[in-house]
Amino acid sequence: MPRPILATISTSAMAHNLSQVKARIEFARKVHSSINQQCLSKIVAVIKANAYGHGTLNALIGFKAADALGMIDLVDGILCRDNGWTKPIILLEGFFDSQDIEILQHYQLTTAIHHQAQIAYLNEAKNVGKPIDVLVKFNTGMNRLGFHIDQAKDVLVQLNELKAKGIVGRIGAMSHFANADLESIYVNDAAQKILAIAPQFDGQLSICNSAASIRYPYLALQHHENWVRPGICLYGSSPFDIELSQYPSVDFRPTMTLEAKVIAIQQLKAGDKVGYGSLFTADQPMKMAVVACGYADGYPRSAPQNTPVMVDGVAASIIGRVSMDMITVDVTHIPSAQVNSRVVFWGDGGPTIDEVAKATGRIGYEIMCNLAKRVPIKVV
Repeated sequence: MPRPILATISTSAMAHNLSQVKARIEFARKVHSSINQQCLSKIVAVIKANAYGHGTLNALIGFKAADALGMIDLVDGILCRDNGWTKPIILLEGFFDSQDIEILQHYQLTTAIHHQAQIAYLNEAKNVGKPIDVLVKFNTGMNRLGFHIDQAKDVLVQLNELKAKGIVGRIGAMSHFANADLESIYVNDAAQKILAIAPQFDGQLSICNSAASIRYPYLALQHHENWVRPGICLYGSSPFDIELSQYPSVDFRPTMTLEAKVIAIQQLKAGDKVGYGSLFTADQPMKMAVVACGYADGYPRSAPQNTPVMVDGVAASIIGRVSMDMITVDVTHIPSAQVNSRVVFWGDGGPTIDEVAKATGRIGYEIMCNLAKRVPIKVV
């Protein structure tokens, strides 16, 4: 039999979470009287990094109701097209070489444009096939990618020349908030910078990530067509340091569950030590479960004592150091715990991935993306 560990990916939870983002935006449309009711708001499901560890093709199923997909790698765009996705695909970092342009044209991929070299590559392109829709990325405080706001006019002149040649199609604008999880002063300042130039663009405006979609959904209702780019919340994890339950109008569900089985039971005496480095010492007789999961499966090695797990549906905690292939858990208070008992590390029936992230000094994004290839996956 295979090693008793399993990750379950729920495409139905993905679909539900997507609907929650849409509901949040429509909630904003109703409660903000100053909102432009004519604004068309669309959802771009972000599936970069193998859909945050969930599998790109699984995301095609879970997010089939999305208006578009957002990703980083050109090969993922090709994969999605080859597997039947016909709606827009946006390359959030754009393209990296003039040779990529033919692929953009052939597969009808929308690309971010965030530096002058990309415009130079487009000037080398041949007019073959459908024009390429672009989103000009502006730096509004993140200081990673993007043109400065005061470069907007010059960039538009160049891109409109390319549009006249049939190389470029619609020209939109985008930015990325550095602090959408913090106070609104940071978000509003960044938003006002790009909203001031947005009317110059005939294409989409895209500024809202997960955090902004939830905390500032009114920003998804600016401009004539607004593309919201939720990522982590679509996978049931919070983009904040606070629980999503503080936002009663949304109900996100876990999309990844990691579980394994107990493979041994140890009876400890007072004074017995556990694991590498003998980090844990029993102060009384204890019952300990050894579980078939370790850092080689993607569980954080940094997990300290008392990191939560669920054993046979009962809350328990890790003791000792996480090993490559095994984790040890205190089950003294769980009489039913035995070999083959079910242990849930995060997800449905266990702690949330954010609880595990907080305990281990990680973030939910990192834990999802680090799920190891050796872990069997069941898609439901």
